Amino acid sequence: MIIEKFDLYATQGNKTCCWNSGRPINVLPVYVLYFYVLVQAPHIGHVYSAVIADAAHRFQMLLGCQETVFSTGTDEHGTKIQEAAVQSGNPLPQYCDYISLQYRTLFQSCGIGYTDFVRTTEDRHKTEVHKFWVRSTKL
Repeated sequence: MIIEKFDLYATQGNKTCCWNSGRPINVLPVYVLYFYVLVQAPHIGHVYSAVIADAAHRFQMLLGCQETVFSTGTDEHGTKIQEAAVQSGNPLPQYCDYISLQYRTLFQSCGIGYTDFVRTTEDRHKTEVHKFWVRSTKL
């Protein structure tokens, strides 16, 4: 299940992870996902959205949704990223390494409590995306 736009309640069928009479009911795993496109170095707007995602993640844990996952990271594909790398005067892989490290460092210094930081160029991401597409073509 994915929470989109930081909705604070997750529902699937008759199972809901929300506040009900002071305690969670039918706890489900909840996923908060937020990825950043590496067109520029992180700024206050990126911190703001990370804080909101982190707050949604922590709120779900307070409700008893202990299987909550807050996955964030960097999207390192696309022509805008290639153009930004060219403008910076760096090869694409080094540009992505540098900017991605800036995001990770900033989030750690701000106490953003993500459970996983994913880069779309990582093998594990490519493997999971491939599995997803294979499954979706069989539907």
